[in-house]
Amino acid sequence: MEIVEYLQDLPRWALPLIVAAAVAVFLLTLKAVYGREGRRVKFFGFELGARSDRASSDGTELPGPLEPADRWPGNEIETAEPSTHQVPTSVTGWEKQALQQVFDHGELLSAEKTVDRIRRPLLQDGDAWAVTVTGAGGIGKTAVTYEAVKQLESDGRFDQIIWASARDTVIRSDGLPANQPTTVDWNDILQKIAQQLGIEAESKVVLGQRISEHVTEHSTDVRRLLVIDNLEGIQDARSIMNEVRALGFTKPHRLIAVSRFAVDSPDGDLAQQLDFRPVDVPALSFTDTLRLVRRLADSEANADLQTADDELLRPIYEISEGNPFLIKLIVVTYFRRHRPLSAVIDQLRSAQHDMGARVRSHLYEQAVVELATQYDARAAFRLMSAFTYFARGAAPSRQDLQARSRIQDDDLFGELVEGACRLFLVIPSNLKQNLSVHSLLYEYLREVQA
Repeated sequence: MEIVEYLQDLPRWALPLIVAAAVAVFLLTLKAVYGREGRRVKFFGFELGARSDRASSDGTELPGPLEPADRWPGNEIETAEPSTHQVPTSVTGWEKQALQQVFDHGELLSAEKTVDRIRRPLLQDGDAWAVTVTGAGGIGKTAVTYEAVKQLESDGRFDQIIWASARDTVIRSDGLPANQPTTVDWNDILQKIAQQLGIEAESKVVLGQRISEHVTEHSTDVRRLLVIDNLEGIQDARSIMNEVRALGFTKPHRLIAVSRFAVDSPDGDLAQQLDFRPVDVPALSFTDTLRLVRRLADSEANADLQTADDELLRPIYEISEGNPFLIKLIVVTYFRRHRPLSAVIDQLRSAQHDMGARVRSHLYEQAVVELATQYDARAAFRLMSAFTYFARGAAPSRQDLQARSRIQDDDLFGELVEGACRLFLVIPSNLKQNLSVHSLLYEYLREVQA
């Protein structure tokens, strides 16, 4: 009662101030708790799983929390979202699962060698048990894997093909994710496998056992090919192989694991130990980039791009560096928004624009998170920021990059570079004496540094 009487005696202007102060204290408390338990920081605009409130020894502070995707600058001025990519209702089985992850399969350009490298080991009984398909985001790993599996199906090599994705993603008509991709756990993958095997289980606890019994029972008369797509972490791909073996998917059954991150060790020992053949998917050449642009222009009956001089289209290659996802995104956006090609490319470069922000998240976020999680976060920050001291497209020597990064520990620098290369964030050249980053990632790093 005394508190009520006290509040009644206060001037009218004082009560709102007290309420506002109480709300502020409550929000600050939530923020403190979230910061302590959530342990997330923003690293070059990417959200990390570990948090450090201390500055580095040279005074460099890690940036603050990342805004949710729907609050990135530029979203509020976007036009209506493109429609989502639809799988034809006539498609069933493993192919339906695969095409949910493939934006535009179409005609693959100069991918015959890559498809053959995936397919050939699986045709021979004495060859590797598994194939890992790796490459940068958007490079076409799922598309070439899909083509290889289609050919294996035509070969009649396998009696059953099972396709399970470790991420649930809805794809827009321009190729960008329509939602924040959800990484599924092992039990979710088991459910996808069980569904395609026609197995029902009362609980997730016994699902693995039921699959193992089913596979083992028919191991001599049924050859199965299991494809697990969208493995996001290096450890994920390695552990998945052991889990798959435990289910009974050993020879004559085979596995294809698709991941953004190179799985093999530099000396090749891991591939030999786990009995897999690594296949990296390369980027398109300038010639193949032009072929893809003109093929897309043909589908839209766009005379400008169909007849444009090669050099006028070179900026598409320079910003995409032969990444099919980026090439398609630029061309589709050019068709849909009726803006000059240079304006579309500028939007792609800028992390302040919706398209640039979405691309940054789709292509680089998970890789940067992985780098900072597996290694020292401050040292990772210094390594990536060091590239911004050089011109776009430059490939500094390892010595010059280490000097700019101020990482004095040679072993730590070597481990970071190796990790960044395996994550396809850093591109080695000249017998690995020089290092560079994708031009689009370079633009984002500069923008964050500004």
